[in-house]
Amino acid sequence: MYKRQVRSFVRWHAERHTTARVVQYELEALGEEHRAEIVGLRRKTDAVVRGIIGEGVRAGEFDVPDVPGTTLAVLSLCIDVARWFNAQGSRTPDEVGTLYADLVLRMVGAQK
Repeated sequence: MYKRQVRSFVRWHAERHTTARVVQYELEALGEEHRAEIVGLRRKTDAVVRGIIGEGVRAGEFDVPDVPGTTLAVLSLCIDVARWFNAQGSRTPDEVGTLYADLVLRMVGAQK
């Protein structure tokens, strides 16, 4: 996965951590219409991340033996920012995004 996409995804979860927590961890509290919308967005997000990782593998840019499992790990890492991020904490959303982008590149065995 490319740094820009990860950084943006993580930054969104940090900047909107309250909304993201509801969307990611309180799905059952949403009404049927909103739940269906969020489930659809989650599926699209999974497909995008899986596609990026798969393309990277095919291009020889990533070394990933298990694309579905790695997709799940990447999404879990990025989404969990909403659970712990504190706007008064020591890191900004941009700093967390940059850190996580570097971590994800290591996870996918990015070839430099």
